[in-house]
Amino acid sequence: KSIAKSNLSDTTNETNIKPEPTFAQISENTDNRNDSSNSNPFAAFAFKADETLATSKSWQSKKRTLQIPTKTAATARSQKKVKQVQQSSKQEGKKSWSMSELQTQSSKTKGDEQLEKEEHRQELIKKWHSFSEATAPIEERRFQVLIAARIHARCQEPIVHKAMQRLRDYFATQEEPNDGTSQSLSAQCLSQCDPENDIAPLLSSVLFGNVKAQHIVQASQDVLSKFRGQVPESMTSLQDITGIGPKLSQILNIVNRRDTFTSQS
Repeated sequence: KSIAKSNLSDTTNETNIKPEPTFAQISENTDNRNDSSNSNPFAAFAFKADETLATSKSWQSKKRTLQIPTKTAATARSQKKVKQVQQSSKQEGKKSWSMSELQTQSSKTKGDEQLEKEEHRQELIKKWHSFSEATAPIEERRFQVLIAARIHARCQEPIVHKAMQRLRDYFATQEEPNDGTSQSLSAQCLSQCDPENDIAPLLSSVLFGNVKAQHIVQASQDVLSKFRGQVPESMTSLQDITGIGPKLSQILNIVNRRDTFTSQS
Protein backbone atom coordinates (compact mmCIF):
# COMPACT_ATOMS: atom_id res chain seq x y z
CA LYS A 1 0.00 0.00 0.00
CA SER A 2 2.79 2.40 0.83
CA ILE A 3 4.48 1.69 -2.41
CA ALA A 4 1.27 2.29 -4.30
CA LYS A 5 0.65 5.58 -2.48
CA SER A 6 4.15 6.79 -3.30
CA ASN A 7 3.68 5.95 -6.89
CA LEU A 8 0.37 7.76 -6.96
CA SER A 9 1.94 10.85 -5.39
CA ASP A 10 4.73 10.85 -7.92
CA THR A 11 2.28 10.63 -10.79
CA THR A 12 0.15 13.43 -9.38
CA ASN A 13 3.20 15.60 -8.86
CA GLU A 14 4.35 14.92 -12.38
CA THR A 15 0.95 15.76 -13.74
CA ASN A 16 0.76 19.00 -11.65
CA ILE A 17 4.26 20.24 -12.73
CA LYS A 18 4.07 22.02 -16.05
CA PRO A 19 6.90 21.68 -18.46
CA GLU A 20 9.00 24.74 -19.32
CA PRO A 21 8.03 26.37 -22.66
CA THR A 22 10.36 26.16 -25.57
CA PHE A 23 11.70 29.05 -27.66
CA ALA A 24 9.32 28.25 -30.49
CA GLN A 25 6.37 28.37 -28.12
CA ILE A 26 7.51 31.77 -26.75
CA SER A 27 7.83 33.22 -30.26
CA GLU A 28 4.38 31.87 -31.19
CA ASN A 29 2.86 33.45 -28.12
CA THR A 30 4.39 36.83 -28.90
CA ASP A 31 3.24 36.63 -32.50
CA ASN A 32 -0.27 35.79 -31.40
CA ARG A 33 -0.23 38.68 -28.98
CA ASN A 34 0.93 41.09 -31.69
CA ASP A 35 -1.76 39.78 -34.02
CA SER A 36 -4.37 40.29 -31.40
CA SER A 37 -3.11 43.83 -30.73
CA ASN A 38 -3.14 44.65 -34.44
CA SER A 39 -6.62 43.28 -34.86
CA ASN A 40 -7.88 45.10 -31.77
CA PRO A 41 -7.02 48.84 -31.69
CA PHE A 42 -8.14 49.17 -28.10
CA ALA A 43 -5.68 46.55 -27.08
CA ALA A 44 -2.88 48.43 -28.89
CA PHE A 45 -3.92 51.61 -27.14
CA ALA A 46 -3.95 49.81 -23.83
CA PHE A 47 -0.54 48.33 -24.33
CA LYS A 48 1.07 51.47 -25.76
CA ALA A 49 -0.63 54.18 -23.77
CA ASP A 50 2.42 55.03 -21.75
CA GLU A 51 4.64 55.25 -24.83
CA THR A 52 2.23 57.50 -26.76
CA LEU A 53 1.77 59.80 -23.78
CA ALA A 54 5.51 60.09 -23.34
CA THR A 55 6.12 60.79 -27.00
CA SER A 56 3.30 63.34 -27.21
CA LYS A 57 4.60 65.18 -24.15
CA SER A 58 8.12 65.25 -25.52
CA TRP A 59 6.87 66.48 -28.93
CA GLN A 60 4.76 69.21 -27.32
CA SER A 61 7.70 70.36 -25.24
CA LYS A 62 9.93 70.41 -28.32
CA LYS A 63 7.26 72.27 -30.26
CA ARG A 64 7.01 74.87 -27.54
CA THR A 65 10.75 75.27 -27.39
CA LEU A 66 10.85 75.66 -31.15
CA GLN A 67 7.92 78.07 -31.32
CA ILE A 68 9.10 80.39 -28.57
CA PRO A 69 12.39 81.49 -30.17
CA THR A 70 10.73 81.87 -33.57
CA LYS A 71 8.16 84.22 -32.08
CA THR A 72 10.77 86.20 -30.22
CA ALA A 73 13.00 86.38 -33.31
CA ALA A 74 10.10 87.59 -35.44
CA THR A 75 9.17 90.25 -32.93
CA ALA A 76 12.80 91.33 -32.60
CA ARG A 77 13.11 91.58 -36.36
CA SER A 78 9.95 93.63 -36.65
CA GLN A 79 11.15 95.93 -33.89
CA LYS A 80 14.49 96.33 -35.62
CA LYS A 81 12.75 97.16 -38.87
CA VAL A 82 10.60 99.76 -37.15
CA LYS A 83 13.68 101.32 -35.54
CA GLN A 84 15.53 101.33 -38.84
CA VAL A 85 12.61 103.03 -40.57
CA GLN A 86 12.42 105.64 -37.84
CA GLN A 87 16.15 106.27 -37.94
CA SER A 88 16.15 106.47 -41.74
CA SER A 89 13.27 108.96 -41.67
CA LYS A 90 15.12 111.08 -39.12
CA GLN A 91 18.31 110.92 -41.15
CA GLU A 92 16.43 111.85 -44.32
CA GLY A 93 14.95 114.85 -42.55
CA LYS A 94 18.38 115.90 -41.37
CA LYS A 95 19.85 115.38 -44.81
CA SER A 96 17.14 117.39 -46.50
CA TRP A 97 17.54 120.15 -43.97
CA SER A 98 21.30 120.12 -44.31
CA MET A 99 21.07 120.07 -48.11
CA SER A 100 18.72 123.05 -48.13
CA GLU A 101 21.01 124.86 -45.74
CA LEU A 102 24.01 124.02 -47.91
CA GLN A 103 22.19 125.24 -51.00
CA THR A 104 21.38 128.55 -49.34
CA GLN A 105 24.95 128.86 -48.10
CA SER A 106 26.33 127.95 -51.52
CA SER A 107 24.07 130.51 -53.18
CA LYS A 108 25.25 133.09 -50.69
CA THR A 109 28.89 132.19 -51.20
CA LYS A 110 28.46 132.25 -54.98
CA GLY A 111 26.88 135.67 -54.77
CA ASP A 112 29.63 136.88 -52.48
CA GLU A 113 32.29 135.46 -54.78
CA GLN A 114 30.74 137.18 -57.78
CA LEU A 115 30.61 140.47 -55.89
CA GLU A 116 34.21 140.07 -54.79
CA LYS A 117 35.29 139.25 -58.35
CA GLU A 118 33.46 142.26 -59.71
CA GLU A 119 34.94 144.52 -57.04
CA HIS A 120 38.41 143.17 -57.76
CA ARG A 121 37.86 143.69 -61.48
CA GLN A 122 36.77 147.29 -60.94
CA GLU A 123 39.83 147.92 -58.76
CA LEU A 124 42.13 146.54 -61.45
CA ILE A 125 40.48 148.66 -64.13
CA LYS A 126 40.77 151.76 -61.98
CA LYS A 127 44.43 151.04 -61.26
CA TRP A 128 45.43 150.54 -64.90
CA HIS A 129 43.42 153.48 -66.13
CA SER A 130 45.25 155.69 -63.65
CA PHE A 131 48.44 155.21 -65.70
CA SER A 132 46.86 157.09 -68.59
CA GLU A 133 45.93 160.75 -68.96
CA ALA A 134 42.31 161.27 -67.93
CA THR A 135 41.67 164.11 -70.43
CA ALA A 136 43.11 162.33 -73.45
CA PRO A 137 40.92 160.58 -76.06
CA ILE A 138 40.01 156.93 -75.47
CA GLU A 139 42.39 155.52 -78.11
CA GLU A 140 45.33 157.50 -76.71
CA ARG A 141 44.48 156.36 -73.20
CA ARG A 142 44.32 152.75 -74.36
CA PHE A 143 47.74 153.15 -76.00
CA GLN A 144 49.15 154.66 -72.81
CA VAL A 145 47.82 151.71 -70.79
CA LEU A 146 49.56 149.39 -73.27
CA ILE A 147 52.88 151.23 -72.74
CA ALA A 148 52.40 151.22 -68.96
CA ALA A 149 51.82 147.45 -69.02
CA ARG A 150 55.20 146.91 -70.69
CA ILE A 151 56.96 149.26 -68.25
CA HIS A 152 55.19 147.64 -65.27
CA ALA A 153 56.90 144.28 -65.82
CA ARG A 154 59.12 143.64 -62.74
CA CYS A 155 58.55 147.19 -61.61
CA GLN A 156 56.56 148.77 -58.78
CA GLU A 157 53.48 150.87 -59.34
CA PRO A 158 54.88 154.24 -58.10
CA ILE A 159 57.86 153.95 -60.46
CA VAL A 160 55.51 153.26 -63.37
CA HIS A 161 53.46 156.36 -62.51
CA LYS A 162 56.59 158.51 -62.48
CA ALA A 163 57.87 157.03 -65.76
CA MET A 164 54.56 157.63 -67.48
CA GLN A 165 54.40 161.18 -66.20
CA ARG A 166 57.93 161.87 -67.55
CA LEU A 167 56.93 160.52 -70.95
CA ARG A 168 53.84 162.75 -71.06
CA ASP A 169 55.86 165.78 -69.99
CA TYR A 170 58.46 165.08 -72.66
CA PHE A 171 55.91 164.94 -75.46
CA ALA A 172 54.13 168.01 -74.10
CA THR A 173 57.31 170.01 -74.76
CA GLN A 174 57.60 168.67 -78.30
CA GLU A 175 55.79 170.49 -81.11
CA GLU A 176 54.12 169.11 -84.16
CA PRO A 177 56.03 169.95 -87.37
CA ASN A 178 52.87 170.86 -89.27
CA ASP A 179 50.93 173.21 -86.99
CA GLY A 180 53.30 173.73 -84.07
CA THR A 181 50.95 172.27 -81.45
CA SER A 182 52.31 170.23 -78.60
CA GLN A 183 52.51 166.54 -79.05
CA SER A 184 50.99 163.83 -76.83
CA LEU A 185 51.92 160.32 -75.75
CA SER A 186 50.36 158.55 -78.72
CA ALA A 187 51.40 155.79 -81.11
CA GLN A 188 52.10 158.30 -83.87
CA CYS A 189 54.44 160.46 -81.77
CA LEU A 190 56.24 157.62 -80.01
CA SER A 191 56.90 155.71 -83.22
CA GLN A 192 59.04 158.60 -84.50
CA CYS A 193 61.33 158.74 -81.43
CA ASP A 194 64.80 157.30 -81.01
CA PRO A 195 64.74 154.62 -78.28
CA GLU A 196 68.29 155.19 -77.07
CA ASN A 197 68.50 158.99 -77.18
CA ASP A 198 64.90 160.07 -76.58
CA ILE A 199 63.13 157.40 -74.51
CA ALA A 200 65.80 155.49 -72.57
CA PRO A 201 66.87 158.53 -70.46
CA LEU A 202 63.24 158.98 -69.40
CA LEU A 203 63.19 155.36 -68.12
CA SER A 204 66.46 155.51 -66.16
CA SER A 205 64.74 154.60 -62.86
CA VAL A 206 62.96 151.63 -64.45
CA LEU A 207 64.47 148.14 -64.35
CA PHE A 208 65.75 147.22 -67.82
CA GLY A 209 64.88 150.72 -69.00
CA ASN A 210 66.91 150.49 -72.22
CA VAL A 211 65.22 147.26 -73.32
CA LYS A 212 61.77 148.59 -72.41
CA ALA A 213 62.45 151.80 -74.32
CA GLN A 214 63.17 149.78 -77.47
CA HIS A 215 60.07 147.64 -76.87
CA ILE A 216 57.61 150.51 -76.45
CA VAL A 217 58.90 152.29 -79.57
CA GLN A 218 58.60 149.05 -81.56
CA ALA A 219 55.15 148.44 -80.02
CA SER A 220 53.94 151.84 -81.23
CA GLN A 221 55.14 150.98 -84.73
CA ASP A 222 53.34 147.61 -84.57
CA VAL A 223 50.08 149.29 -83.56
CA LEU A 224 50.33 151.65 -86.50
CA SER A 225 51.34 149.06 -89.08
CA LYS A 226 49.26 146.09 -87.97
CA PHE A 227 46.18 147.61 -86.34
CA ARG A 228 45.88 151.09 -87.96
CA GLY A 229 46.78 152.98 -84.79
CA GLN A 230 44.20 151.30 -82.51
CA VAL A 231 45.21 148.93 -79.76
CA PRO A 232 43.51 145.54 -80.26
CA GLU A 233 41.35 143.92 -77.58
CA SER A 234 41.79 140.18 -78.22
CA MET A 235 44.58 138.26 -76.53
CA THR A 236 45.93 136.76 -79.75
CA SER A 237 46.16 140.15 -81.42
CA LEU A 238 47.78 141.71 -78.36
CA GLN A 239 50.50 139.06 -78.41
CA ASP A 240 51.44 140.20 -81.92
CA ILE A 241 52.72 143.43 -80.41
CA THR A 242 56.37 143.62 -79.32
CA GLY A 243 56.89 143.14 -75.58
CA ILE A 244 53.37 141.79 -74.87
CA GLY A 245 53.23 138.18 -73.73
CA PRO A 246 50.38 135.90 -72.56
CA LYS A 247 50.16 137.37 -69.04
CA LEU A 248 50.10 141.00 -70.15
CA SER A 249 47.63 140.18 -72.92
CA GLN A 250 45.32 138.55 -70.40
CA ILE A 251 45.44 141.65 -68.18
CA LEU A 252 44.94 144.04 -71.07
CA ASN A 253 42.04 141.97 -72.37
CA ILE A 254 40.26 142.73 -69.08
CA VAL A 255 41.30 146.29 -68.22
CA ASN A 256 41.98 147.89 -71.61
CA ARG A 257 38.76 147.27 -73.45
CA ARG A 258 36.84 150.21 -74.87
CA ASP A 259 33.72 149.50 -72.82
CA THR A 260 35.73 149.77 -69.59
CA PHE A 261 36.60 153.40 -70.41
CA THR A 262 33.02 154.28 -71.22
CA SER A 263 31.77 152.68 -67.99
CA GLN A 264 34.38 154.50 -65.93
CA SER A 265 33.53 157.85 -67.53
